[in-house]
Amino acid sequence: MDGLSQLTAAGHTVTCGGRTYHLSPLTLADYGEIENQIVAARADPRGGLRQRLAGMSAEEQEQELERVFDQAVAARRVTLGDLDQWWQTWAGLCYRFWLMIRKRQPSVELEEAAAILARLSLERRAELIRRMEACYGLPVDQPMGGPAEERDAAWRDAAPPWGQWACRLSRLYGWSPAELAALTIAQMWTYLTESCGPGACKRMAVADGLAYCARRRRQREQWIRQMMEKRS
Repeated sequence: MDGLSQLTAAGHTVTCGGRTYHLSPLTLADYGEIENQIVAARADPRGGLRQRLAGMSAEEQEQELERVFDQAVAARRVTLGDLDQWWQTWAGLCYRFWLMIRKRQPSVELEEAAAILARLSLERRAELIRRMEACYGLPVDQPMGGPAEERDAAWRDAAPPWGQWACRLSRLYGWSPAELAALTIAQMWTYLTESCGPGACKRMAVADGLAYCARRRRQREQWIRQMMEKRS
């Protein structure tokens, strides 16, 4: 077959403690929750800013404001490298296992999912993780999917444009946010490449990235100007 399991988001089953669980591929909605988990754990770089600016020259204040703005923007974005790091943590493992099993086993809470993993031997846990990797919902033949060591370093440091691509699909097919949220990344990529072609999708990613950088540069200049005016 030609990737039917990815297009249909077919799941896997695992047995833990004598009970069988169905692992469902992660969807856009799931990755949205993961993004929230990662972002919520980060410190606000604006904390103590007023105190740090006190006593600085105008030039030093502008440099500090530039740094804080870039950190604040980066804190709200999650790169594939960030995602990989979070997945290696115990909290990340428990959370994604819970996301995968709760669709077919909605009564299982996050704490119970963590307890299931804690009772597994290291060997059984490694086997479970291998099964879970098949349910990330990522297109394994594209740069945003596949094993971390095979991804391009520049891509790992960038936030994947999944939000922009979802908006494009909405315009193409008229899908609602709820319908888009139920898609996996692999499904979204398949629909996009079928309608626009893989080359066009990659060009869109570059264009979206350039447009984002331009917007961020304008927003940073405006924010710094406003902050400097307040302090003058």
